Amino acid sequence: MTQNSPANGRDNHHFDVIIIGSGMSGTQMGAILAKQQFRVLIVEASSHPRFTIGESSIPETSLMNRIIADRYGIPELDHITSFYSTQRYVASSTGIKRNFGFVFHKPGQEHDPKEFTQCVIPELPWGPESHYYRQDVDAYLLQAAIKYGCTVLQNTKVTEFHADKDGVAITTAQNERFTGRYMIDCGGPRAPLAIKFNLREEPCRFKTHSRSLYTHMIGVKPFDDIFKVKGQRWRWHEGTLHHMFKGGWLWVIPFNNHPRSTNNLVSVGLQLDPRIYPKTDISAQQEFDEFLARFPSIGAQFRDAVPVRDWVRTDACSSRRAPASAIATA
Repeated sequence: MTQNSPANGRDNHHFDVIIIGSGMSGTQMGAILAKQQFRVLIVEASSHPRFTIGESSIPETSLMNRIIADRYGIPELDHITSFYSTQRYVASSTGIKRNFGFVFHKPGQEHDPKEFTQCVIPELPWGPESHYYRQDVDAYLLQAAIKYGCTVLQNTKVTEFHADKDGVAITTAQNERFTGRYMIDCGGPRAPLAIKFNLREEPCRFKTHSRSLYTHMIGVKPFDDIFKVKGQRWRWHEGTLHHMFKGGWLWVIPFNNHPRSTNNLVSVGLQLDPRIYPKTDISAQQEFDEFLARFPSIGAQFRDAVPVRDWVRTDACSSRRAPASAIATA
């Protein structure tokens, strides 16, 4: 056993499982394990509440969460599986999602009324899906993880990772050392274990080409005010709207789309193929404004829109980890 071996810390700060990241995956995993009487440590570099995306739920994921909630006896996971329960038990800031809307646009032209489709989410058996205001939903799940017994460290950056046949260990920027039997990486796109242990597939097998810029806004008009469809089951504003065009798409996820909402924000995200729209040195806001100028019908929806936070801008969005995304020992 080496001096750095995790087993040397077994009597000090030792856990069954160390989870890196306190997003939805990390806190759900933590709650499940803690409910089964495992000692769990969740380490988060930032703190809650915090901004993140992944705001539009889908029926398949909601169904899986219902199954997990029932299997492990964690009602908090069931609470995020429909709009009605999320709005009631989790956050009044939740938006309603009754449909997936897709509208196609061509540069310099008003929208062609024939080029759209809407996929309706059934009212039965569980009702519509949700637009998660993630800072509230994530904080709710973090509280659930703590309730079931997880130890949580926020504003804690991990500076060292170690793994050998005896277990795993981390050292924090505060020079604290924690050991465990397993370590699970729920760190999202920046996945520290994937980077540390070279678990990202290089080159990535995915052939997609995309970059993104996104923020939250106020003053975004319902697209129904610009484009009305006779006989449409639900308004565009009551779902997740995708503005499609050659070389990309724009999401519009309103949180303010029902009478009980306490949230005036709309999530907005532009996805671009860098082969068609290469990244430049202009600001994200200027790039978004230039995009709106090319598509008049989309521009009309955003005529009065104002961002309430800084834009987030990413480069390539595609990556794949190797099968081992958790460092584990028996």
